[in-house]
Formats: sequence, structure tokens, C-alpha cells
Amino acid sequence: MTRVRWVVTCVAVVVIGLVIVLAASLGRSHDTSGGALVKHPAPAFSLPALGGGKVDLQADAGKVVIINYWNDWCIPCQQELGDLQRLWSTYRTDPLVAYVGIVHDVHAQRDITDYVQTEQITFPVAFDPGERTALAYGVTGQPETFVIDKHGVVRNWISGPIDLAKLESLIEAYKASA
Repeated sequence: MTRVRWVVTCVAVVVIGLVIVLAASLGRSHDTSGGALVKHPAPAFSLPALGGGKVDLQADAGKVVIINYWNDWCIPCQQELGDLQRLWSTYRTDPLVAYVGIVHDVHAQRDITDYVQTEQITFPVAFDPGERTALAYGVTGQPETFVIDKHGVVRNWISGPIDLAKLESLIEAYKASA
């Protein structure tokens, strides 16, 4: 009986430790240059867009492209929604900038449609059936944001909610680069 208690105690300690680590990381922005794609060409994609049509990375060649993986049930995604909407409002008419929010949980398409209408989201939303694009980008959670420069190279990977001012400064720097 003592051995069983010891095993149960050890398992409980490990589980509690994992919960603490995960809870501490929720809601934090982790801008890292260590993402697998950083400094590499962005994987091409052509995805179905909410409301019809396609979102095609090749169509945005020569632009700074912001790709944000998100979902309606994701609390940090909900927290950054206002900033992403402001970002879109700022750059929607800028010919050197493109933005797309990608949902890779396809079974949620109807939920996303309702959420976009309820939250009055106006930025482009695409779906990633089969999650091939999420796999190509190495997405590990949500939200995750990728910044691609005018030459099609991934320059930044942001795991967690964005810092709007920092993202805007990155966009401006990449727009100004040769």
C-alpha cells in the first residue's frame, strides 16, 4: 500500500507542476527568433476564404504579410482580437501589407462564421482543411503569428498574443527594407 501511495503522490506532483507551468505561460507573448521557419522562405498556400474565394500567399508577393493562426474558443486569441482588428484597419489599404487570420480547426467553420459576424471581424479569414498549412508553418498552438518580409522570408514568429506596437514597428521596418 505504501508503494501505491508513493506512485500516486509522484504522479500528482508531476501533474501539478505541469499545470503550473502551463498556467504561467497562458496569455504571454513569446516573440522568438527561434521558430523553425524564421529566416526561411514562407511555405506557399492557397486556402478557402470565409465567404468564398481563396487566400493565396503568392498573390501577396512583394508585400509584408502577417499570418495569424487563431480560433474562437481560444482565450488569448479573443484577447488579441481588438489589436488585430486595429492592425487590419491601419493597413487594409496599404499596398505593401497583407493580413490573414487562419483557422486550422475546420470542423468549427460554422462557429467561426457566427463568431466573425458577432465580433464584427473585417480582416480576411481563411480555413486550413487538413491542417496542411499549420503543419508546414510548424504551428504548435494558438494564437501564433508569422511576419513575412517583402521577399517571402519568415522574419518573426510570435507565440501567444501580439504586442500591437511591436508588430506595427516590424511591419514598418520590413516595408522600408530593400
